[in-house]
Amino acid sequence: MWRADQAGLYHDPDLQLTLSWKKTSAPTAAWGARYHEGYDLAMRFLDESAEAARAEEAEHKAARRRELEQAQKLAETERARAEEQAAAVGRLRRQAVWLSVLMLLAVIASIWAYRTRKHAEEAAGEAKYSQEQAELSAQDAQREKRRAEQLQSRAVPHRRAIGHHDGVAAAVELGDFSLADA
Repeated sequence: MWRADQAGLYHDPDLQLTLSWKKTSAPTAAWGARYHEGYDLAMRFLDESAEAARAEEAEHKAARRRELEQAQKLAETERARAEEQAAAVGRLRRQAVWLSVLMLLAVIASIWAYRTRKHAEEAAGEAKYSQEQAELSAQDAQREKRRAEQLQSRAVPHRRAIGHHDGVAAAVELGDFSLADA
């Protein structure tokens, strides 16, 4: 049946049982001829089954080795990716720290600018008030100057009269009436 491709080769566990029997019993061609004429064909079947099992085992080992190599390559790739991601996380953290510092500096600068603006507005308000007060004082000074000039222009004739009157009084006091005529 095996030769006519109507049956397959032996596989485990049947193959192992048969190989164990062959090893312990060590059958010979003479022994096989006593029981059946196809001893040589049976031994060839058993040998080909063992060879096919060895080839299949070698293929399984090669496949496992390839899978292991692929798994190792995949693990290496994943490790490299993890390292890259860790480095990227480190860079992002450093960038976040720098951005936080810059944001803090911007907030401080904004507060300083706000306070400076408030101080400038207060100083501008005080300067405007001082200017208004100075203008009012200048206007008051002008009024007082005009008033003084008006008073002075009215006071000149009186001063002459007072000055003459003072001269007469002084002459009377001194007893010199010649001064009184002046």
